[in-house]
Amino acid sequence: MIAEEELNLIKLAKAGDEAARDEILLEYGKLVRTIARSIEIVNLDLDYDDLFQVGNIGLLRAISSYREDSSATFKTYASRCIRNAIIDELRKKSPISTVSIGDEPLVDKIPSPIDPEKDYIDKENASLLFDAIRSTLSEAEFEVLRFYLDGLSYQEISQKLDIEKKKVDNTIYAIKKKTKKLFDK
Repeated sequence: MIAEEELNLIKLAKAGDEAARDEILLEYGKLVRTIARSIEIVNLDLDYDDLFQVGNIGLLRAISSYREDSSATFKTYASRCIRNAIIDELRKKSPISTVSIGDEPLVDKIPSPIDPEKDYIDKENASLLFDAIRSTLSEAEFEVLRFYLDGLSYQEISQKLDIEKKKVDNTIYAIKKKTKKLFDK
């Protein structure tokens, strides 16, 4: 979608045009799915459908609060709103379930509770989880996972890693199976 068209749709949606709002929701549905799936990998409290619905609520908030004079593109802004909406929902369930995988250790991403002992235990558990995931996945799988959790589409991952899109899909499937096995132990 061209940026100018996108801005016009956003203006119309803010003014109450349901058709414009629906068009944006359809256009960005794939982004919501990607973010919901990426968070589903490390979260067992909510299923994908719940995460997807919460992500759509985040997208609606992005539509209503995006400023045209913002330095960020709507896609960047919407990504952040979607991810924040899902993470806020997960925080209501369990503080440790909001952890994501990236370059930084998981320990730094856990919200600090008031109880220092619980804080220490949560950080230790997150560190163990990160180590377990890291050791379970191959380097290639971990690289795909990092891009996936950053919100990149299968197509974007395949381009960055110079692999087939189907290979990305198969790798994500394998990652989900491997990480779920960690929680079954």
